[in-house]
Amino acid sequence: MMKGKQGFTLVELAIVIVVIGILAAIAIPRFLTMQEAAGKAALDANFDALRTVITTAKARTGVYPDDDHFAKGEIYDPTTRRVVGYFFQSPTTSISDRYYSDWMILTSSEDGKIKNATLVGSNRNCPTDYTKYFIVNTVKPGSNRNSVYADVYGAVCYNPNNGDLKKQW
Repeated sequence: MMKGKQGFTLVELAIVIVVIGILAAIAIPRFLTMQEAAGKAALDANFDALRTVITTAKARTGVYPDDDHFAKGEIYDPTTRRVVGYFFQSPTTSISDRYYSDWMILTSSEDGKIKNATLVGSNRNCPTDYTKYFIVNTVKPGSNRNSVYADVYGAVCYNPNNGDLKKQW
């Protein structure tokens, strides 16, 4: 009668574990780099949407959004003194007519507003006459309506005098 092998030897198991470890050491850093690149691409798309919003608001109302309405995601017509559209949800409003994006949020406060997120790019100061906002994508609503949950966020500078928008990533 022939006796068959009952299992793997300790040496064979050790070799398999070492090979898996080497593959993981190669794959994980590449995955993290790709994840950051995807976050930057999402922020770039939201940044382009903001540029379009600013141009559209100027065309519809004749003025660029001021800081207050820009932060709330509102297109405000100063002639009629009415909000004529919403281009994204902000932490201060739950209304959106899906004019641009429900997955883009601007907040002027980084502390306590953005949870479990990675800041993409540097956190430099904005030029004079610009207001700093944090642009957020991939919102995960939390139990607290004033909190913003996100995967990545970046800083943008907005000038309400000329509609200029600068990104910081």
